[in-house]
Amino acid sequence: MTIDRRLKFGVAVILSVVGGAGCGGAAGEKKHAVTGQIVYSGGDLATLSGHNVELALATNPSVRAYGVIEPDGRFKLETYENGQTHAGAREGTYAARLVIVDEGDGQTKKPKIHGRYLDFKKAGWTVQVPSAEEVKLTVAAK
Repeated sequence: MTIDRRLKFGVAVILSVVGGAGCGGAAGEKKHAVTGQIVYSGGDLATLSGHNVELALATNPSVRAYGVIEPDGRFKLETYENGQTHAGAREGTYAARLVIVDEGDGQTKKPKIHGRYLDFKKAGWTVQVPSAEEVKLTVAAK
C-alpha cells in the first residue's frame, strides 16, 4: 500500500469513529481549495517529501484536513468526510502540524526537525480557510 493510501486509510478509520460519534460536523459543508508550501530553513527539503501536513479546525478539532508534502515542499489539502475524500478544507481557522510517516513506508531519511512541529499547539501555525494566498509553513532544521 502506498504512503498516500495508508494515510487516507488511517484518517478514514479515525474520522469514521469520530464522525460516528456525532462529532464530525455538518455533512456536505463547502470545501475551499487550499494549497501551500513548506519552507525548510537550514534543512534538506527532500527529506520532508512524502510526509504530511495536518490541520485541525479550531472550533471542532475532530475536523481535519491533510496534504502530502511533494518534493518541492508544496501540498494540497484534502478532507475525509462520510467515507469520501474531498479536495480542500471547510471554512474556518485551523491549527497545523507535520505528521512524519514511518520510515518503513518508503521513506529513506527521517527529517531532522524539532518535535514542536509535530504538535498542533507547539508548532504555532494558524491557517485561515478560505485564504487569498498560498499557505506557507516555515520549518527550521534541528
